[in-house]
Amino acid sequence: MNQFQSIREGYEQIGHEQYYQEYGSNYKNPHEDKIKQVLLMGLTKWKPKLIKVLDLACGSGEITLILKSLGVKNIVAIDPYTMEAFKKRTGEECLPISFEQIADGQIGDHEYSLIICSYAMHLADDSLLPGLCMQLAMISKQMIILSPHKRPVIKWGWNQVDEIIKDKTHARFYTSTYL
Repeated sequence: MNQFQSIREGYEQIGHEQYYQEYGSNYKNPHEDKIKQVLLMGLTKWKPKLIKVLDLACGSGEITLILKSLGVKNIVAIDPYTMEAFKKRTGEECLPISFEQIADGQIGDHEYSLIICSYAMHLADDSLLPGLCMQLAMISKQMIILSPHKRPVIKWGWNQVDEIIKDKTHARFYTSTYL
């Protein structure tokens, strides 16, 4: 299934993009319990609009499943690498759209009340972040980024409103400067 003892080891040996191309169909975030705890804390504190949510880089569906358990019905999931894992776990489809495609404007005609990106945006190349962030800021008023550390640093199109850190998991809440 996977020759690496951890996802981090896989990233270090073959890079994150190659790792997900080879092992994305069986991906499951090992930090899911921590992610759930900090996301629920953030949703309770920040009260974002959950009308139409974009689960950005959806992995195996951990965010989608949390949102569904809260009664959220309109969730769009995208991830070019973990579509099989997402479908196995949630029974639903996700769109094969990459950060690069978003930065190129490929979802610019959509609108979401909230974007949630869990344990993925910190992997985006620094040169990609400005375009990615600006495109996202034009399609949603609110965004939550979950990350295992301080990255990514978001300076384009978003204002950071607040941050919650629990068990080394960071949840940051942003509002768009465009909408």
